[in-house]
Amino acid sequence: MRKLLITLIALLFFASTASAALLSINGTTGADFQTWVTSDLSQNGTPYWDGRSSDGQPSDEGKLNIGYYLTGSGAFSGDTDYGTPQYWGMGTGAADQNFYVGSSSASEVTLNIEIAGYANSNAFGWYDIGTGAKHQLFSGPDSYGETATITVNSNFGFYLDVTTTRNTYYTESSLNSSAPDLQHFALFSEADGGFWVASEDLSLGDADYNDLVVHVTPVPEPSTLLLLGGGLLGLAGFRRKFKV
Repeated sequence: MRKLLITLIALLFFASTASAALLSINGTTGADFQTWVTSDLSQNGTPYWDGRSSDGQPSDEGKLNIGYYLTGSGAFSGDTDYGTPQYWGMGTGAADQNFYVGSSSASEVTLNIEIAGYANSNAFGWYDIGTGAKHQLFSGPDSYGETATITVNSNFGFYLDVTTTRNTYYTESSLNSSAPDLQHFALFSEADGGFWVASEDLSLGDADYNDLVVHVTPVPEPSTLLLLGGGLLGLAGFRRKFKV
């Protein structure tokens, strides 16, 4: 009985960890997920996404960058607090100029916030690392909470089309149509294998990375779901068999 219970727990653990391992980040040598704390939000540009936002009213002191959004602080006080997820970049606080996602599963993408003067014309999507083909997920008129799915299980990056200025920005910034030395995306990790992608739509940027923010969640492969379901059914049968 104990052995069966341990086996079922192991199956459930494997299913959950398999789900969390469906997405990985690949980038420049030396780049990795970096830790930060709420006190880092000094709007001094370190880490690179911690700029003073030009959005909002003077009363909020420009505290609208992605860091304030994730921690539910500053101008986002009272909003959901997502903690302080690690960000992808260099140990110095600098950005990784060229990164992309390695995927072994489809991904669900949810549009969370969009605070930008170009919000009605910006377009966000993913591109295939191998072919460069672009696939749009959201356009300007799309509203918060809308979802889309990335169905590929190969390497891909994200792009932002700013049609007003005729610029396109990529997570591999060497592909940018302008400002190839400026990373227009900040990426934050989550324990469940998902992540936040925050974008900056200005070529010179106020570095607030709140212009379009999406939440990306890996979709477990069918085999993982089958394993998880089988484990739950087995556990249910185990409980019925030994119920007093």
